[in-house]
Amino acid sequence: MPDHEDQDPNFDAEEAVRVLRTNTISPNSVQVAEFALSSVVWHVEFLEQTLPSNHRLFFTPLFRGQDQLIDLKNLVTSRLNSPGDSIVATGVPPDISILQHMHSLANNVNDVVPQIQKVAPEVIRGVIDEIEKRAMTIGTVTRDGLEALLSG
Repeated sequence: MPDHEDQDPNFDAEEAVRVLRTNTISPNSVQVAEFALSSVVWHVEFLEQTLPSNHRLFFTPLFRGQDQLIDLKNLVTSRLNSPGDSIVATGVPPDISILQHMHSLANNVNDVVPQIQKVAPEVIRGVIDEIEKRAMTIGTVTRDGLEALLSG
């Protein structure tokens, strides 16, 4: 996004929305633009901490005056739906829910793996002993049985 030196540093959000509404873009696009502006304003601290200081977003008129960001931040709220709102929350997207379940499963697996590693040698030894007992019962010679006989 190019830096416009001739643009008024006292950016007016209402004027920006009015311009959006009077241009030849669809009403849905205006709503998307309003939500995008709201999202940027709501997450400004995160953006400032996360993005590099030379990111092109910080050279837009919105970021030129901190006072306007504060004014806009006071207009943006995060709340549940109220009667008369133009949009209605649709819930958590399925992919987010699936990711949460996957994260929970991964944590459970990480908790179980050390326990499995702890009991695995006992289980293996028990299986080998049972195989040896059964082999001796039917008169079959096994490697472990033969080694035990020769060493004992």
